[in-house]
Amino acid sequence: MKNILVARKGKKDPATGLYAIHLHAFARISLGQGKSGYKHIGQVVARSGLANRQTFRTWANQKPGIYEPCPEGHYTLGPIDWKGAPNDYSALWPVINSPIWIPTSCTDLAGRNRAIGIHLDAGTPGTAGCLGLLLPELKKLVNLYNGYGAFTDLYCDWGLGSVQLPAGLAFPGAK
Repeated sequence: MKNILVARKGKKDPATGLYAIHLHAFARISLGQGKSGYKHIGQVVARSGLANRQTFRTWANQKPGIYEPCPEGHYTLGPIDWKGAPNDYSALWPVINSPIWIPTSCTDLAGRNRAIGIHLDAGTPGTAGCLGLLLPELKKLVNLYNGYGAFTDLYCDWGLGSVQLPAGLAFPGAK
C-alpha cells in the first residue's frame, strides 16, 4: 500500500438531504528502522447516493442499482483518468459530466464489475453510488494526488463494523 483515502460519514445537510462524506487523505511515511505509518495530509468533502436513498450498507448487504451510497468496504483505486489533458477541467466524461474518473476495482455479490469511482458531482446533488465532489473539493483532491502521488486504497467506513482500517491512523479532531 501507498497513500490511502478513508471515507467517513458526517452530518446530513438539510438543504440537499445528503450526508457529508469526509474523505481523509493519508500519506505513507517512514517511521525509521524499516517501519512505516500514515500522516493525515488533508480532507475533502464528498457525497454519495441520492437524497431519498441515504441508507448506508455493508458490502455484504449492498443493493446495487438503487442509488444508495457506496457500500462500506475496502477498494483498490486506479489512477486519475482525465477526459482531456491533465488538469483540464473543461472536458467532461459523458453520463457523469466530470473531467476526471478515479475507478475502483470492485465487483458486486454476483461477481459483476461495479462502476464505483470518484468524480465531479455535477447536476442533481448526489450520485448513483460513487463518491461525488463539488468542483472546489475535486480540485483539492487532484492537488493532493499531484503533491503526494497516487492513492492506492479507499476505505469506506460508515461505522458498521465491516471494514478494518490500517493501524495508527490519526484523524483530525479525534480524541
